[in-house]
Amino acid sequence: PSGCPSCEVLKTGKASSCEVFEPHLGAYFEMRAIPRFDRDNRLSGLIHIARDISEKKKTEETLRLYQEALQSVYRMATARVSIKAACDEAAMSISKLLKVSHVAIHRITDEVVQLVSCHVDGGPREIDFFPIENCDCVTSKMLKIQAGGGGRTDEQMGKGMKGMACIPFVGVSGRVFGAIHVMDRDTRVFTEEDVRFVGIFARYITSEVEREVTETALRNALKMEAIGKLVVGFAHDVRNPLNAIMVISDALSQEFG
Repeated sequence: PSGCPSCEVLKTGKASSCEVFEPHLGAYFEMRAIPRFDRDNRLSGLIHIARDISEKKKTEETLRLYQEALQSVYRMATARVSIKAACDEAAMSISKLLKVSHVAIHRITDEVVQLVSCHVDGGPREIDFFPIENCDCVTSKMLKIQAGGGGRTDEQMGKGMKGMACIPFVGVSGRVFGAIHVMDRDTRVFTEEDVRFVGIFARYITSEVEREVTETALRNALKMEAIGKLVVGFAHDVRNPLNAIMVISDALSQEFG
């Protein structure tokens, strides 16, 4: 077959290798064939070596995911997209790269929970499939990983979902701005690497939300300062003629006492 190390050795007389996935073992292997030659330099046999490279493949996949996430965040940061657009990009990337069926991003503004972005089966949806109020990761400010239901009801878990990870948006001050919920219909245990991957998007969105909140507070402060200056100026303008009237009244009172 194509790519078979043994076949390549027979053709070229040189060592050859390939990587294969063994579904029954659930592992990746590097299959290597090394030629053996006799004294007349004729091919006399092959040495076959199989090496488990599952950890290597896992590390490579993790690095690929992180690279994709960082590139996505870089695109958002350089394009200066809105928070809504950033959430849409994050939900799409998480859904595609983690191969999950459901991703929802919620934001909490003035204690009101709002759905910002939702992706189901790789496409955007406007319907919120998961009530964030049922997730204690937001109130506890801790990430939550749930697999196999864990006794949670459909309303708590999201109807038909069998695996969930929740990564909250926690600002520098400890304030919770929302959360990313990642869910799958298949029973799945989300790994620490998965959570770190989603965390890259969570940190970026958190920083953008904090920046927006700070800018809004600054604008409001400047407005109040401007209003304060206007009030002070108005009071000064009114006070000036009043002072003159009081001086004149006092003088007339003394004159005609």
